[in-house]
Amino acid sequence: MISIADIIRQSWNLYISKFKKYLPVLAAIFAITAAMEVVDILAIDIFHLADIWKTAVIIATGILTYLLTFVITIILVILSNKLLDNKKGGVSVQEIKDVFLHAFWVVVAVALITAGGF
Repeated sequence: MISIADIIRQSWNLYISKFKKYLPVLAAIFAITAAMEVVDILAIDIFHLADIWKTAVIIATGILTYLLTFVITIILVILSNKLLDNKKGGVSVQEIKDVFLHAFWVVVAVALITAGGF
């Protein structure tokens, strides 16, 4: 069995050696987060919406940001798996669909276990 230190070392080496392939995906996370923050700022400071609408916008952008970054995280995992196997680095929508539900249930299970631990 591979040790945790070896897993971290291999992950870091993969990331450094394939940085250019990861960069667009990492940029997408930054762009999505930045765009949602701009929407929040517009809703709160510029448009002076009523408190209920400010809250609705903040909740909606939070959920949308979470879902989009969740999909991007799935893309990162699929991409990393392909790069480890020395395959082409592209990720298709079908590949994301194939693992989305499974990844979602893993997140739900982890959240329940974490909440139960507290």
